[in-house]
Formats: sequence, structure tokens, C-alpha cells
Amino acid sequence: MKRLKQEILSLLKKENKTFWGILKELSYSVIEVIEELNELHKEGLVETANDLISLTEKGISFTEKNHILKAMEWNKEFQEKLLEKFNNSVKNRPFASKEFDQGFIKPENSVERATIMGKNFDADSKNILIIGDDDLVSIALALTERTKKIVVLEADQRLNDFINEFAEENGFPLKALTWSVEEEIPAEFKKQFDVFLTDPVETSEGIKLFLGRGINSLKGTGSAFYFGLTSLEAGKIKWHKIQSMLLNSGFIFTDIIKDQAFYPIEQFQSYPSGAGKIPKNASEFPIPNAKETYFRSSFFRCLAVKEIQPLIKGKVELSDKTFFDEEIF
Repeated sequence: MKRLKQEILSLLKKENKTFWGILKELSYSVIEVIEELNELHKEGLVETANDLISLTEKGISFTEKNHILKAMEWNKEFQEKLLEKFNNSVKNRPFASKEFDQGFIKPENSVERATIMGKNFDADSKNILIIGDDDLVSIALALTERTKKIVVLEADQRLNDFINEFAEENGFPLKALTWSVEEEIPAEFKKQFDVFLTDPVETSEGIKLFLGRGINSLKGTGSAFYFGLTSLEAGKIKWHKIQSMLLNSGFIFTDIIKDQAFYPIEQFQSYPSGAGKIPKNASEFPIPNAKETYFRSSFFRCLAVKEIQPLIKGKVELSDKTFFDEEIF
């Protein structure tokens, strides 16, 4: 089913709307919305009266049969309640591990990512893949009780055990599997997901590898994905390279939320190197280790508008270039 069709039906399942009321809720051109409404009218799924567009009985039945949820308000009140549930669920989470190049964002940022996805119709009844989940966004998404299925591919068995235990205790359609990004994604996951999310290693090779694996999981045109990226370890030239690569792969950038997430400095203080520590040979003057949270990332959303062109195929041998370059300490 086309994204636009699902989004219009979801809005009308919540309440009757004028054409203009529908238009202001969606990120499509006027002609696209008119054409889709014409199709829905021809199918007998919507009708009009007194300037309002509403679902017919057939339309209501169609939404039930196709598991189209009633649109909801992903507002501040909802986000606050979700954050409370999330904090209670992750209070015994595993600590960040240098072995897996981990560093998790603040809890409110994980919850915000889930609500951003919800606002973009990327959570409701969606199959979602997450590649690497030390931020535990999978748990935040599960707690919305809006998704169809969530799969996490993660190298850290500790996180997988934690996520799976949470899912089993609460009966959520969430499963975490142990997997390394050097491998292709499992065959049963290729072209099976509506949305994927990842926070890639920020080398050029690492970004292409993580995004490439996720892209191979997407169904096709209309699928979306999200990723976090800093300006601290990825300068503007690298951003340009990434955007050019993804445009050529059939995607557009719909959203860039600047400084959306922050990484608490405390989790890195036991690391021998990395965030908050500048090597002595990198500066002509002494720079003390960071004592305040400064490391942050922007949140990107991309949408497939053409046939997806894969970025990567087959197994990849990981090397220092995967994890380190001139911008990463």
C-alpha cells in the first residue's frame, strides 16, 4: 500500500477533515494529495459532506482489515509519559562498552527519536529494523504500542539479552539478534522492512557500510530510514559525500534535526581514548579531558523516491579504516 494512502486513511480514521485540514498534516504536494483522494473516492473508501471528507463504512472496514491505526497526537504530553515508561524499563541497562564503540544518548533523546518517527508515520503498523541499538530506541518504539514488528541487529550480546528479556516480559513484537555489520543482513530480512534506523561509525567507510546494510532491508520506494551523525567527527565535506551517495541511491533528505541528541560525558570517562580526550600530539597546547557533555549528533531522515540502488553487497572485511580516519580520535 502506498504511504500517502495509508497516511490519509489514518488521519480520517481519527476524525473527519476538510481537504485543507488533510493537506496541512502531510508532506506531499497538493496534486499528489488530490490524486490520492480521487482514487480513494473511486474505491468507495471516502465520501464528502458539508466540506468534510470522511471514511465510508467500506473505508472503515478497509482500515481494520489492513491494520491502519487511528492517527494520534505525538505531542509533549505523550512524550513525557513515554519517557517515564522508558526510564523505568531501561534503568538496569548494560553500560556502554568501548569494545563495541558504544556511547548512548540521553534517555529523552531516545524517546524523542521514537516520537519523531511516529510524527512522520514511520512507526504505525510498520516493520522496523534497527542496526546497533545501544540507545535502546527499540524499547522506546515498542512502548508506543504502535509498531507491527521491530528487529534489532546488534553485535553486543549483553544488549540483545536485555532487549529480548524486556520484549518477552511485556509481550512486545520486538526481537534482538546477534549480528556483525561485516556480514550481509540475514536473507529473510532483505526487502522486508518499511523503516530502518542506525547510528553508524562516522568514517566514510563505516557510514557506507552501516547505511548500505540497512538499505538492503528496505522494501522499496516509499521506505524511509533514519541515522544520527555528528559534525564533530564528520565535517562538511564528509556530509556532502554522504548526501551525494544517498541521492544517487534513490533517496532524498526530508529532515535534518540539528543537535537532536547528546551523549552524557560520564559514560566515556573510563575509556582510555575517544570522546572527551584529545591526544597530546593533536594540539600545540594542552587540552584537559572534558568534564561537561559536549558530544551531540543531528538526526537525519531519508525517503526512497526512486528504485533503490544498493550501496554494498557481500561480506566486508573490517579494518582500521572502518573505524578511524583523520576526523576521529
